[in-house]
Amino acid sequence: MALIGDNYEGKQRAFILGIWGSIVGFGTSIGPLVGGLLVQYINWRSIFLINVPIGIIAIGIGIKFITEKHHEVDRHLDLLGMVLSTAMVFCLVLGLLNKENNITTSWMTPNIIGWIIAGTILLIVFILWEKHVPHPMMNLELFKNPSFVGSCIAGFTIAIGLFSFFTYLTILMQDYMGYSPLEVGLQRLIISAFPLVLGAFVGYAVGQIGSRLFASGSLLIEAVGVLTMNLMLGYHLKWTFLIPAFIFMGLGNAGINPAISNAALLGVKPQNMGMASGINNVCRQFGNCLGVVVLGLVVSDGYQRSLTAHLGNTEAARIIIKAGPFSGMTMAQKFHQIPHITTIIRHAYYNGIHELLWLTFGIFIISGILCWFLIKNAPKKDINSEN
Repeated sequence: MALIGDNYEGKQRAFILGIWGSIVGFGTSIGPLVGGLLVQYINWRSIFLINVPIGIIAIGIGIKFITEKHHEVDRHLDLLGMVLSTAMVFCLVLGLLNKENNITTSWMTPNIIGWIIAGTILLIVFILWEKHVPHPMMNLELFKNPSFVGSCIAGFTIAIGLFSFFTYLTILMQDYMGYSPLEVGLQRLIISAFPLVLGAFVGYAVGQIGSRLFASGSLLIEAVGVLTMNLMLGYHLKWTFLIPAFIFMGLGNAGINPAISNAALLGVKPQNMGMASGINNVCRQFGNCLGVVVLGLVVSDGYQRSLTAHLGNTEAARIIIKAGPFSGMTMAQKFHQIPHITTIIRHAYYNGIHELLWLTFGIFIISGILCWFLIKNAPKKDINSEN
């Protein structure tokens, strides 16, 4: 993203970002499909090993073809900032993970609240350090640019609301709907193929119209997608019922990446584009990391309350709840003597997914509105103004 921003301007940059989005969309499209093949016909470890040759090839291509422009830019490393930011994310995520893994435990348990407080303190220290250190890893002045802030919000939102949700969608379709990993990979192509097909067109349109409409509109389309899925979700659900939701999600995913990538670089000086693109990508990765845990908490909470309502405060209920929603069907086999246990457990997971979808619906709506007011379109005469 920084390389594109450094080498292209204006409408051409938006178009190239669209092509880049198509290539990313291609990876997103074939990833679940290849992963399904590997899991189904080899083993789950192979999905990690396949990245080794791909990474080696990518490094070789980068060394041969990527050239570097030299700007007057500070090359000092902010080592303390790196340590503080890493420790902050680690503490926050670990605290939330401890809660997710012990859903019936109080938030005030030291192993939960202690890590969250530590992460919050580290976040404050990190911000104070970045404000005063001569050579920060994160120049907070960038956040004075509303378009940059909007792009970070949008990236964080799409990571939580869509990419983190894929974890729980996969569990729903494989464990609770009974489809194989390969079948799920093929079915999800409906979502992931849209960026591949529409990426270049969206990039061109962003260059002509501007980022605001596509960024805000894509998030609102995602909201329609999760709402549609929520309304279709039911006990006798088949994957074909989810096709309308998948189409909306795919359209939103196709429109968001070129728009927010372009917005993140709008008005940023060339020597700061690497930092701006890095921060924007960190927002997406942090959204992925945090989203999987937060959405897991929501699913586990809905799962627990539904099981308690149907099974009461029994030993079986406590064991099934402790095993977690990912092990629901395994627990159904273990407690097969309980009448309608499979139906009860499946209903409990669906209840958790309902709550997850309502949460992501609200997040998409709020983020879409914020982006409409924050992200500005580039002036007709494209200028890389000082930030």
